[in-house]
Amino acid sequence: MKPQSTFSKILKSSKLGLILLVGGLVSLIIFSVAFSVDSKATSETTAEITKITQTTIGEDITYNVFVKYTIDGTEYNVELGAYAPTYAVGKIITIQYDPANPAKPYVKSVNTIFIVIAVALIVLGTAIVIMTAIKVIKNNKEMMSGEFEKTEEFFKVDETSEKSDFPKTYYFQYNLKPVKQAYVLEDKNRKVLVRADLISFSLTTGDSFTFTDCNSGKVTKALVGHTDNASFDSITTNSTISFDGKDIWRYLSQLGISVSLNKLSLKGTSYEINYNGQTLGIAYQTSKYVHEEDEEQHPTAKNIPVQGFFRLETNEENLKPLFLAMFTLSKTDFSMRTMIS
Repeated sequence: MKPQSTFSKILKSSKLGLILLVGGLVSLIIFSVAFSVDSKATSETTAEITKITQTTIGEDITYNVFVKYTIDGTEYNVELGAYAPTYAVGKIITIQYDPANPAKPYVKSVNTIFIVIAVALIVLGTAIVIMTAIKVIKNNKEMMSGEFEKTEEFFKVDETSEKSDFPKTYYFQYNLKPVKQAYVLEDKNRKVLVRADLISFSLTTGDSFTFTDCNSGKVTKALVGHTDNASFDSITTNSTISFDGKDIWRYLSQLGISVSLNKLSLKGTSYEINYNGQTLGIAYQTSKYVHEEDEEQHPTAKNIPVQGFFRLETNEENLKPLFLAMFTLSKTDFSMRTMIS
């Protein structure tokens, strides 16, 4: 997998900020051009509102305001071209006009409000991009320091690793407590083998997670974005997330990992997790009681599958790639058009 540059990660991890920033800039240009039409309206006077008419088309209501004012002894009775809820017949308001064309009045405040909104979008978008950049740069420095393993190395499939003679069963589940959000993969004795822990939360820049191999002690860190709509190749996902600045389904694909929905499973909904066309394991969706003994104590609830809770069967000893696939499934809605090999 080709490593991403810091700049590329920042761009892909700060979509919301970029949308607000670009939207604000475009709006500012549009409003500024519109305001420039009024730039020759350098003179100011008072005008009296003489009439307010109302036009209704369907559910849309348009108000037309007419004013009268006097410039150099000439009285003008014209339409204002602006409306505010505070306007009323007989009210005196301040208008601007072009001395070379006094018959066309302007109201500056109408344009000023839009310009303020555009500037606010620019400031907010810039702040989000800056906060994202700080997070990405901090993550990169931590990776370079050796404190954390690179995500590509942590999750890659080791083709030389040992495999068990018979499939083993593992249990994937999570809690979504706001402060201690965690995803874990356990063995039948409830020993945690791989885990992902939320270490910082953000509504705008994505969440920071650590991923830990509890047997080796190796740890990696990734910026996990918020849910978004996407489609990728033959997978149709109702939603996706970004992972280290990439669409997580594309990230898995670049690791050689694919997921297919096994609709014919006798155990209910299941997902086949593959590596370069070879099966790594099968993840069976369960109720929130993933362990068999817990499930038996809740006979009604055990028949209600819950997204993000899986019973995994695999011969693989390296469980980290399988964990990432189930982490992806737990954080996204998943559907298939065709099987993937």
